Amino acid sequence: MVNTLQGVHMELNFEYLFSTYLSTLKNLNIDNDSLEEYAYLQREKDNGVEKSNWKGWQSDTLEEQNSEVEKLCSIIEDACNELKNNLGFKKHLIPKISNIWLNINSNGSFNRPHLHPGSIFSGTYYIKKSAEDGNIVFTTPCVQQQYHIEKGLIDQFNPTTSSVYTIPAEPGTMILFPSWAEHFVEPNNTDVDRISIAFNVALLEDKK
Repeated sequence: MVNTLQGVHMELNFEYLFSTYLSTLKNLNIDNDSLEEYAYLQREKDNGVEKSNWKGWQSDTLEEQNSEVEKLCSIIEDACNELKNNLGFKKHLIPKISNIWLNINSNGSFNRPHLHPGSIFSGTYYIKKSAEDGNIVFTTPCVQQQYHIEKGLIDQFNPTTSSVYTIPAEPGTMILFPSWAEHFVEPNNTDVDRISIAFNVALLEDKK
């Protein structure tokens, strides 16, 4: 950045101190109709658990998986391996799904702010979602920012000045993010169920 101040040539060096990431994948050749049917069958057999979800159904860790879930798991671990390499983690570490679960959010249900302890990567794959449905929202880890940057000061928000970041995902989209990134999911205000598969991924030593 170069500027002139009272006849003095000034060059301002600009660096980012800290950063996070978000990765999306689309067109994964997954049969969402099969996954939707599987999700409703699981809900019939499983009362579910209550964690960050409010009113919506969240399964326990999936033990009984169909072929599409297995295919999805393979895609997740391959994607996390590429992510691991791009982020500079040690090459011999192997991404392994530590738990994976289903979410069915009907009208009025949502997920409270939370993060995913005990893992490195987390993510969500959307099986069914209407365009008008609520989205996943990430919040800045710099809590103090809200006391300094007000909307009235900003022409256009960017990753440095934003305190929240909303992802308007659609069916067939996978979102990968760091497990320590706090996020919440907006209420479903439609009559169409929002169905997704969420997961956590750890980095393990290669035993070979």
